[in-house]
Amino acid sequence: MRYKHILTGVSVFLGISILINVVLLQVVWSANKQVNINTNRIKYLEDNIDTLVEDAMKVGGHVESILEDVNWTISDLVDEEEKTALLHIEFKLRSMDPSARVYASIESGDQEAVLMEAHLLNDTTYSVDREVNVLEPIRIDLMVEKYGEKRIENLVNEPELYKTYIADTSFNLLDFNSTYNGEREELNLSFSTELMISAKKDWELVRSEYILEKNGVVMERGDLSKSDTDIPDALVYEGGVGSLSVKATKLDQIRLAVVMKDKLGFTYRYDFAEFSHKDGEPVVTTTSMPELTLH
Repeated sequence: MRYKHILTGVSVFLGISILINVVLLQVVWSANKQVNINTNRIKYLEDNIDTLVEDAMKVGGHVESILEDVNWTISDLVDEEEKTALLHIEFKLRSMDPSARVYASIESGDQEAVLMEAHLLNDTTYSVDREVNVLEPIRIDLMVEKYGEKRIENLVNEPELYKTYIADTSFNLLDFNSTYNGEREELNLSFSTELMISAKKDWELVRSEYILEKNGVVMERGDLSKSDTDIPDALVYEGGVGSLSVKATKLDQIRLAVVMKDKLGFTYRYDFAEFSHKDGEPVVTTTSMPELTLH
């Protein structure tokens, strides 16, 4: 009997010991996990301390730019079909270490950045030349590399290079009416439009017209005519139609637009009306002042 009590006591003791060990193991595991987390945090701070300090100083305005001056110019179109031109940049550094290397990172549109070594003009002045598509936004960053460390600053950030070449234009939809005959599947339209152009020197209009597209194919077109309206430093063109009919089934999409082209080959387009069937019903949508698309 006494032997059983001893066994029971030992069993209870062992059970308590195991429980304590499990608890201790969990505490140790949690402590090790926290130590690892803190170690990783310290390592991250050590690895990034220079960047973090530099970023903080930039926010506080304490990091002086390495650039003293930046100038850039864009040439006439090199290829009128592709809309490319030569971008020339000159920049001067405040000081320069002969052991450092100077690059320009060039991003155009959605293309990957291209890294080019800058051309040294004198002790601290460099230049970069690059043919770019003027219809695409352009960003060029300076990168100075020395002993594996890099310093980056922006040189050019220009989303609208094309404005150097085109005229300023605005479009107004003055009047619009439409009816749809479901039995004959026929769309009847009437409209009048106005196009204002603030022309630059040597800018020349080659063509201006309205077009009606059916499923992307031009079905009707008509010229816009120069208005007698006198506005200083601007040209006004008007156009429209009193009655225009087109076959339009439930599967067809009809678009109306004003399109013009200048002597450099830039095509300006304003889409101002669209017809289609939605949920089985004919729907016409119009925009009195649509956005310009450029090609």
